[in-house]
Amino acid sequence: MREQQCCDAGTDYETSVMWCEDLTRAIIDDRTAGFCKMIADRRTHKFLGAHIVGERAVETVQLMATIMAGGLTVEHVADLELAFPTYSAIILMAARDLKYKLDPEYAALYQSGMAGSPASKALS
Repeated sequence: MREQQCCDAGTDYETSVMWCEDLTRAIIDDRTAGFCKMIADRRTHKFLGAHIVGERAVETVQLMATIMAGGLTVEHVADLELAFPTYSAIILMAARDLKYKLDPEYAALYQSGMAGSPASKALS
């Protein structure tokens, strides 16, 4: 789904946008143009949509399609460990940012220094 579709359906949602300029693999390869945008349902924490643009986007979007088909939640994906450095790591970055936005307890842990950092740049 796109944000407009969520609005039209009356769905309460949250978004996260991670830029490839903050992705280690993209920096190494000097391919920093692009982004990953995720949309998640605030109630269920399931993914409603994703948009991925940039280097190896076709491969990365396949991972996101699998995540969505499997019904994984934001928390499931945020807690995954993937190979590093990879282009698909942008999915983890966005999921961790969404977890921060959706989970007040996690946000409090982050603010206290007890949890990992959400991404530094986001576009709402």
